[in-house]
Amino acid sequence: MGDFTISPERRCLFNGTVLLGHMASNSIEYDVLLPGSQTHLDSILAWLLTRNLVEISEKNFYRVSTLGHATSTAFRKRYMRVLRYFDVFSAVDLGSGEFALAHHSDFETEAAWGRFLADDRWEDLRVPVGLHLGADPVELVFAHFMQEGRFSFVEGGWEVSLLEGLIWNEIEEICRQSLTIDDLGYDEVSGEDVIVEVIEQGFLLVRELSEWFPEVMGHLARWAPSRSAPDWQPDDSIQPFWKTRWSLEIS
Repeated sequence: MGDFTISPERRCLFNGTVLLGHMASNSIEYDVLLPGSQTHLDSILAWLLTRNLVEISEKNFYRVSTLGHATSTAFRKRYMRVLRYFDVFSAVDLGSGEFALAHHSDFETEAAWGRFLADDRWEDLRVPVGLHLGADPVELVFAHFMQEGRFSFVEGGWEVSLLEGLIWNEIEEICRQSLTIDDLGYDEVSGEDVIVEVIEQGFLLVRELSEWFPEVMGHLARWAPSRSAPDWQPDDSIQPFWKTRWSLEIS
């Protein structure tokens, strides 16, 4: 298993993605002089500017460009897609083969759902699943943090937290402390056999939860076929989407 260190270049990518989405979603512009704590955004905005994702207006404000809006939309679609395929693996009972997400509709409140997830029987298998499938575990955790609203723009000093905050260390630690594929083995059953079965059963649940999403059904038919899955025409993709790394570039 890799060391999952987020390089400075990748921090720039993730920082830029978060800030661009914040600006695009809330129609925010920043004075190029960046007064007060906004000065900590200078390197991120400069990074976005060199990629034409933000531009400087006639009034000397950083604002999201047309390309930036399209890129922000593409990322929202990307991270929702990541969650649709991989969140099912965030809480798995290895003893029973049960997936917590299969019971989500049984709970009327998020508090009750949270208590259900707090049970010690659930294991987070996103990292070993991602590694086995060739996905980027760091991006899987990053997408989950985005869904949970972990990047706050309300608390004082959020600009510093975004640039240098402990949240990036937390993502690294989640990946490092995750179970490995070898950890999943028991008796004469190898960890490899376990992860293959977990992935098949997990993607069967994803199909069940995504029956109204032909894109999901076709993609899984192509890249995660199963005799237990409903018949579905495979899509014509060249490789599974999860093997493509997010880069802030759109086609």
